[in-house]
Amino acid sequence: MDKRTDSGKGTEGAESAAGMALARLDELQKVWHPKAVDGDPVAAQLVLDIHRQRAALLSLGRDAVRLRRARGTGRARGGGHRRTIRN
Repeated sequence: MDKRTDSGKGTEGAESAAGMALARLDELQKVWHPKAVDGDPVAAQLVLDIHRQRAALLSLGRDAVRLRRARGTGRARGGGHRRTIRN
């Protein structure tokens, strides 16, 4: 099967870029997750942001959002509202 888009560029470059981004997210999570578990609220927010970014890269949750909207429940849990944690 040919992995070419309409523009003639292969999808291998995009897959490689996504793989590199996922590897970077893994490295960040290794640093921040222990701090989050120890109760650091800034680290906890960063870990949640890392999870959201990973889900976006992997297109996770897209079907769940569609189902909630189809049922008329509005937006998905977390709906884009960001809380700022202040010390």
